[in-house]
Amino acid sequence: MWDMRYLINWQYYNKSQGPILFYTGNEGGVYSFYNNSGFIVDTLAKKLGAVVVFAEHRYYGKSWPFKTEASSMSRENVKYLTVPQVMRDYINLINVIKGDHDHLELADRATILAGGSYGGMLSAWMRMYFPNQVQGALAASAPILWFKGYINPNVWSDIASSVVL
Repeated sequence: MWDMRYLINWQYYNKSQGPILFYTGNEGGVYSFYNNSGFIVDTLAKKLGAVVVFAEHRYYGKSWPFKTEASSMSRENVKYLTVPQVMRDYINLINVIKGDHDHLELADRATILAGGSYGGMLSAWMRMYFPNQVQGALAASAPILWFKGYINPNVWSDIASSVVL
C-alpha cells in the first residue's frame, strides 16, 4: 500500500441517510480540484446529506506511489500509471472509507462518483467496471465515445471553421 492523498468533507453529512460523493481526481493536485468544485462540495452534498471524498490521482499532486517523484517517475515504475491501476486505487479507498469504524453506516451507503474530462471518464468507467461498488456516476465533459471511434476527432474544428459570415 502507498500513501495517496485524499480529502474528506463531513460538513453536510447526514448519518441517517447520506451517500458518499467521491470525486475521481485526474491530472493535478487534489486541492485544486476541491477548491474549484463548489457544485459537488456545497450544492450536491448539502442536498443529499453526503460525505464528500476527493481522491488524488497517482503520479499527480503529492501522490507518488514510490515515495518520491524521482523514484515514481523512473522508467521501471512509470508503467504503473495506468487507468486500471487508478480505478483500483479509488476502489480501495472507497473500501477503506466504508470500513471506517467511526462510520460503520457507510458500509451500506451508495457511492456516487463525479469527475470532469479525464476524471469524468474515470467515473463512468468505474461505474461500468465496478457496478457492485459504485451506484452512480456524474461524468462531465467526458469524451468516452471518442475512444470507441464513434466520434470524429475533428468535428468541433470542422463545425467552427464552417461558419459563414
